[in-house]
Formats: sequence, C-alpha cells, structure tokens
Amino acid sequence: GGRLATEYLIEHGHRHIGFIGDELENDFGFTSTSHRYAGYSQALVHAGLPVRDEWCFLGAMGHEPAREHARALLSLPNRPTAVFATSDIKAFDVINVAQEMGLRVPEDIAVIGFDDIESARYMKLTTVRQHLYEGGRQAASLLLEMLAADDPPENVQHTMPLDVVERHTVQGLQNAPGCA
Repeated sequence: GGRLATEYLIEHGHRHIGFIGDELENDFGFTSTSHRYAGYSQALVHAGLPVRDEWCFLGAMGHEPAREHARALLSLPNRPTAVFATSDIKAFDVINVAQEMGLRVPEDIAVIGFDDIESARYMKLTTVRQHLYEGGRQAASLLLEMLAADDPPENVQHTMPLDVVERHTVQGLQNAPGCA
C-alpha cells in the first residue's frame, strides 16, 4: 500500500515526497506503518529518488503528534511537494495544518492518505482504499474453517487488493523537475 501511494504521487510528477506515520514498532504489535514505510522507500528507490530522513516523521498515534509532524515538515525551507500519510486521519491533520500555514492543497502541497474511511469522501481526500469489509468477511470465514478442521494450518496469509481513490488532494505537477 505504501508503494502504491508513493508510486501514485510519482506518476503525478512529485519527486519530493514526505512521509508521516506512527512508530515503526509499538506495544500493540501493529505493523502497518512499517509495511507502508517499506513500500514508500521501495517506490522512491525504484524511481531513482532518495529517501530523505528529514522528510520522514514517525511518532505516537493521535492528532497532536501528527499535527506537530506536519508543522515541522511543512516548515522546512526545502519542504516536499507531496506527503504520504499512513492513515486518513493523519492526512486530515496534514491538510488542516497546511491550511493554517496558508498552504493550498493540492496546489502547494499534495496529500494522500490510507484507508478510505467514510469521512475521506467528504474531505475529498485522495487515498488508498483497503477493502476492510471484505477482509473481515474472509477472516471470519477462515476462522470458522480453522475451528472446524481436524488439523488447522498454523499460519495463513491472504493479500487483499488495494486501490487508489482519486479525489482532490493530489494534482499533477506541471514542468516538475525530473518529469518527462
């Protein structure tokens, strides 16, 4: 998913892409940020772009850490032209901080989120959609199958498809450096 989001930004002419997410390791064992960061990094490297540590902000969950990271990132003298936020909620915080700073989204800073929660539609957020309902249905079905099995498998993984939902927080850059 992180690779998909970053490739989408690259396809729209962005070569300077920031990242805002939760801590890579946490007490809850959530791995989504580490996977999304890995995909973000892979997409940049594959495109011949550097992964710039000064544009990557990782921290605690919640609005205030996301707002602090957005403010720090958008205040840099050489700020990125786009931000990949690892959740729609973080993306909303980036957009709000950008607007408080007098920046226009997507003209001055493009923002892509992740999840496609219901409010993303109302905020017109470009985001990566997870098919959570279908994933939950498949997980419940698999659990029932495993409970009924005499010898259930120990480790089962299913990969669900992801889609970019184009709305209004990313636009293509005209005559961007490095664009063909």
